[in-house]
Formats: sequence, structure tokens, C-alpha cells
Amino acid sequence: MKKHIADLLTLGNLFFGCCAVVCILNAAPTEAFGFLILAFIADALDGQVARMLNTTSVFGKELDSIADTVSFALAPGMILYVLLCKSFAMHADWMKYGQQATGIVVPALAAFLVTLAGAYRLAKYNVDTRQSDRFIGVPTPANTLFVAGLLLIYATNPMLGDIELGNRLLDPYLLFSLIPILAFWQVAEIPMMNFRMKGLGWAENKFRYILLILILAAFVALGDIAVALITVLYVFVSLAENLLTRGK
Repeated sequence: MKKHIADLLTLGNLFFGCCAVVCILNAAPTEAFGFLILAFIADALDGQVARMLNTTSVFGKELDSIADTVSFALAPGMILYVLLCKSFAMHADWMKYGQQATGIVVPALAAFLVTLAGAYRLAKYNVDTRQSDRFIGVPTPANTLFVAGLLLIYATNPMLGDIELGNRLLDPYLLFSLIPILAFWQVAEIPMMNFRMKGLGWAENKFRYILLILILAAFVALGDIAVALITVLYVFVSLAENLLTRGK
């Protein structure tokens, strides 16, 4: 039974991802966000538990990628698709792109470029031996965290000064501008910091500590808005680490 504990956590990740997709389709954004957080937790724990119990396996690695494809590739694409559909309904000049006879809003299908890039990245990770100490490209969970942050902004519609961010988010041009960025940074050949701490010392973990401090500061200053910023901060800190430690 011990060798299946990590796999059960991986299946939990898949289950929560499925639940998130159902909530997204049923206009329950807060619940979808909650299920994605549970998927993040299960995904973080399965590898840790497998290493702790010495039960890592090729099967577990493949199962993890299958689960991640739903939770961290399909789910963010679905979120962007739904947000685009809602944005079309709010803007008169985009209403002509309304629901087709098939029930599919064709222009909004561009959102699934993020899903395709995520699936490609997950397959690449399984065979790329360079990603043992560092990631190459933004990991799919980090990408999903950004998109889930957008979903939370849509659900809560927080104010930033006089701006209602949830309403401002439903701008088709903004969403269409984000999609290529979210697809590209997953498959880009850019070294990114991994999240495993190397002990507790400052020297070997200083960029991880800097990232943590920036995230905490963002939450204190911005509240829920900071969720979407976590991935942006992660990208900038990773790029800073590359520049300062590798001269690139």
C-alpha cells in the first residue's frame, strides 16, 4: 500500500482539476479557484511523499503529467475561454462573435493555445534532463496560478483606486494580448528557479527568500489581487537570478 500513497495524491490532483473545470463551466469562479488550490496542494505533496517513502517511479511521473494536463493545462485554458465569452457579451462591438449553433464561441477558442502549450511543456519536462535543478520555461502550476488569480479578480471585482478590476479584466483586447504571453512563457527556453529549498541558509536560497518577501509584501498591499502577481514576481526574480549568477 505504501507505494500507492503518492499516486493517490496525484489522482487527488486530477480529481480536483476535474471539479475546477466543472465549476468554471457552471459559473462558480470562487469554487473553481478553491479546487485549483487543492490541486496545487496535492501536486506539491505527491512528489514530496514519493521521495520521503522512497517510492518514486516512472509510472508515478507519467501519472503526474496526466493529472497536471487537466489541472494545469485544460483548466487555465477553460478559464480564459469563459472570460473571453463573457467579455464578448459585455462589449457591443464583439457581440457578433456570440455563441454559434454548436455552442462554441469560435474566436474564444484561442484561449486553448494556453492548454496546448501546457501539454507540450509537460511532455517536454518528462524527457528533458536539464530540468533536475532548474525549470526551463514557466511551470504549468505557476502559469495556472496566474490565470486562477485572474479568475479571482473577476469573481471579487476588487477596486484599485477608482478602477473596478473585475470589469476592466473583461476587455477582449487585454485577454487576447495575454494568451500568447501565457502560451509562450511555458515553452520558452528560459531557465527558471525551482521551488525546492537547499537547506535554510541565505546564500543558497537568497532568491527564494527574496521571492517570498515580495509575495508577502504584495498580499499586504493588494490583498487578493496579489494572487495573479505571484507568477509575475516569480518570472522577474528568476530572470534576475539568471542575470546575476550566470551573466546572461
